[in-house]
Amino acid sequence: MTRHILFDRRRPRHILFFAAVPPPPFATYVQQIWPIIGTGDRLRDRTLHMTILPVIGKDVVDPWLVRALTGALAGFSFPAFDITFDRLVAFKARKKRPIVLRTPEANAPVDRLAQTVGRALKRVFPAFPKPGKVTPHVTLAYGAGFDGERLLPAPLGWHIRDIALIDSVQGEGRHIQLARWRLGSD
Repeated sequence: MTRHILFDRRRPRHILFFAAVPPPPFATYVQQIWPIIGTGDRLRDRTLHMTILPVIGKDVVDPWLVRALTGALAGFSFPAFDITFDRLVAFKARKKRPIVLRTPEANAPVDRLAQTVGRALKRVFPAFPKPGKVTPHVTLAYGAGFDGERLLPAPLGWHIRDIALIDSVQGEGRHIQLARWRLGSD
């Protein structure tokens, strides 16, 4: 039986999760404003995403696991929706702090999407835990961080039209999209 990422004690080589990936204009705008609002830490512009639901950490990604995860979302349906970020904050962490874009308030569609994906996974993996509340954010960098928050020059967002199953290869700074699902009509 596989273990949910939240219960794994050591950092595995691969972390699988469902996420919304922003379109290229979003990354371009972040690259442009990072010198103004950033912290001097390296911008992670090649792996920008908003996590919907973490799934599992593994040292090896088994093809059967990918088939089971993608099969769990067969017939998946959820409406497309907008997300808007208006501030930069540094999450608390033991070592390097995640420096993230945050929404002005909770985003109900993100929570409902996480619950929908979680229910689909639970049908295939009965031991999969119920998803908790999602804190919508996009991690831009890791570093010493800062206190408080920094408002963006202008709100930044995108229309979320699809989600992806992503393999985050630890220590390499790269994401591999394993599958993609289109959200409902715009």
